[in-house]
Formats: sequence, C-alpha cells, structure tokens
Amino acid sequence: MYQFITLQTEQTYRSLMQDKAFQQVVNFMIEQGESVTLRDIKRTLPDVEEIEVVIETWISAGLITRYHGRYELVGYVMSEEKQEELKQTYQSFFLSCVEKLNAKCRQLDLSTKDVAFYLLYALHQKIQGNIALGQYAEDTPALAKIKQLPFYFQQLTGKKTEWLSFENLTNLAECVSLPSFFYEETYRENTRAPQFLLLDKRLGDVNESYFLTYAERKLRRIEKGRIMSSDTPDIFLDALVTLGYLTIEARHYKLNTLSVEEHVIEEIHQELDPVIELFDETFNRPWEIVVIYTLLDAMDLVDTLEHYPTLFGLKPL
Repeated sequence: MYQFITLQTEQTYRSLMQDKAFQQVVNFMIEQGESVTLRDIKRTLPDVEEIEVVIETWISAGLITRYHGRYELVGYVMSEEKQEELKQTYQSFFLSCVEKLNAKCRQLDLSTKDVAFYLLYALHQKIQGNIALGQYAEDTPALAKIKQLPFYFQQLTGKKTEWLSFENLTNLAECVSLPSFFYEETYRENTRAPQFLLLDKRLGDVNESYFLTYAERKLRRIEKGRIMSSDTPDIFLDALVTLGYLTIEARHYKLNTLSVEEHVIEEIHQELDPVIELFDETFNRPWEIVVIYTLLDAMDLVDTLEHYPTLFGLKPL
C-alpha cells in the first residue's frame, strides 16, 4: 500500500493525508501504472458522492492532472526499493559535505535537542519555497520510523512572539501543539482526538489572538524568573501544561520551551545554507521528508529526535 505524505501545511494537503478516498485512488492509479478514466475512478470509489467535484480539488492542488479525459498522478512514487536507494544516495552526499556544519553545531553551547530544533528551523527557513507538494510512499518499517520524527513545521504569530513547533506525521491528528489545536478549531477534522476534546472543553471557542497575547505575557514573566503558582486557577496556562509548553515543578509553572535566539540561527545558516544550495544544484528536486531524514541522520541527530516527537520554540518578533 502507498500513502500520500506531505510537509505542506495548507489545509488542502494536510487533510489529504487522512483522506481515505484519495488514498484509494492513489493506490489504484499506481497499480494501473498508466493514466485512468473518470469511469475507472468511479468504479474505485462507488460510495463517494459528487466524485467529479472531489477530483477537481485534487487537480487544483496539483496532485492529479487531466488530459483528454484521462487522469494521472503528479509527484514522486516511492516504492520500498526507491526509498532505500534515495536514502543511500542522499546519505553519501550529506556525509561528504556536513563536516563544517557538524563542527559549528558542536561549538554551540546547546543540548543536542536544541541543536536539532535550530537545525530544523534554519532548514525550513531556507527550503520553505522548495518543499515538495507531496509524495506517494510505500508503507515500510523505515518509512514508519521517519514519520515518527518531528519534521512537520507549524507556526502561529502573536503580537510579540512566533510560536514554532515541529510535529511528527504519525501524531498530527492528535492535537499536540497550539498550531494543531487552532487548526482543529478552524477545520474540525479530528475533533474526537482525546487531547482536542480535553482542550476544547477547557478553552471553549477561544479567540486565537486573545489566547496568544495572554500567553505571551505570562510566559515572558516566567522566562524573566517571576514565580507563578500553579495553585491559582488559569485555564490558559493549564492548556500549555497539557500540550507540554510548560511544566509544573514545586507547584510553580516552569517554561519547557526553547527561547529561540536569532544569532544562533544566523550561525547555523552560515554552514547549512551552502549544503542546501549544493544539494539543490546536485539533485534539482524539491525537498521531501526522506531528504530531511538523511540530513539529520548524517548529523547524528536522529537518535535524539526519536525521544522528542514534538519540539517547541518561542521566537521574539
């Protein structure tokens, strides 16, 4: 079986990763190995109403093309053999050119967890205009492992802070970050997820801007060393504890989120950007999850990321 995988955050692409009808069509078209007709698709999805309208959304998303009444997939089809071949190719490439980047990361007075966050964030800044719309990857144990790593970037922008998060694709529907919570508040795709139900019951129909402004003010005080008792009821801070942005120690709130420093990002960009540019020149293809995995693997950061399915950062504006 093949599955659609994307790092795009637009609702159209994110929702398609959970769209069973799209997954069925993807597997049917890959199995056929050639373009198919509308009648073929209707036979594959007999229970989907207004299939013509649904197909138009897939065409508009750039994932299927239509020519003279026949339909084809757009994007890379990644069989198990192809995934392994690309991983080996990319690994050989990155191992040959990350020495300076590794040295720079070792010079930073940071934990490996924080190094991983900074590297992922700097990488996203550089490649955000060159991320593949998606790929169709065969289910494999290796792919399942990659999907459990926090490569899916999201952010919310408050008045004075950017709320940054990296999540894994396996838990994307579980509402494990503020961006995912407010995504569900808007699109209502996974409203039965236990954590969403808990947060929705606690916060109600909360305004995103109001929540972020309030939380920014509280978190700045905590970061500056002000003691804030967890005994005082505060549904917003309790929500941040539930999500993992805060912890409670000795009945006080404690920040559990990286405070992102611009000078560290700039230092990493000095050595990371040439690697990215060389990759683009060498392979001339968009960035996808397998590429990101092999870069992090070459940096010996995969083992660290396996322990952190979600990474959070707060960046001052």
